[in-house]
Amino acid sequence: MSKMILDQFIDKHDWLQEMCRNMPEDIKLHWKIRNYKIGEQVCEQDMEVTHFYILVTGELAVERQFTDGNAYTLSTMQPGFVVGDIEISLNMHFINRVYAIQQSTVLLIETKIYKNWVMNDPYFLRRINYQLAKKLYVAGQKTISSNFHTVRKKILVYFYDFFQSFSSIAQDSYVLVVSREDIAKHLGVSVRSINRVIKDLKDKKIVSVKHKRLIFNEYSRKQISQELAE
Repeated sequence: MSKMILDQFIDKHDWLQEMCRNMPEDIKLHWKIRNYKIGEQVCEQDMEVTHFYILVTGELAVERQFTDGNAYTLSTMQPGFVVGDIEISLNMHFINRVYAIQQSTVLLIETKIYKNWVMNDPYFLRRINYQLAKKLYVAGQKTISSNFHTVRKKILVYFYDFFQSFSSIAQDSYVLVVSREDIAKHLGVSVRSINRVIKDLKDKKIVSVKHKRLIFNEYSRKQISQELAE
């Protein structure tokens, strides 16, 4: 990619301009832009790390497959997140699988060139350290949730977080389009547990189900908020 094309691409995103403000000119020649469709894999668990990635648009999921065959979604990534930083620092293969859950665009650069950039750009190194700290914090919060929250509370928190994505103004309905398998993967619980909690919520008129849509209303939000506060 030419420097001009890269500069034009970076200039579209203020946060990316800030991240790359001290990038050496010779490094700019080595970047590539890649687009990923929903479900397309960015990297595979245990695969050799050949590139460092910056997510520019879209959303990625980080998934871990365990020896029992179950796969769980550990986290999601939004624009500004990077992929490969931990593994490159430790000289390891990819720890998890990463794939697109929205149409996504990433910048990628070969590992050896990324290492050279980090060594010669203290500001960028601080940004990477911030990303590492953020990942550790999220992982710590998830560990606390996994160890101390009941399955029901995990599911209710998941629904409550969904409500929080809306404005504070009461809504006529909140429609969550997601499969029970995806909820189970995200929370690290069984589909059977998801089914049991949703059935109870249906019986209490807190949720209705249509195809893969979970339909809530303002009563639902208040009831779930109240139970979480107890």
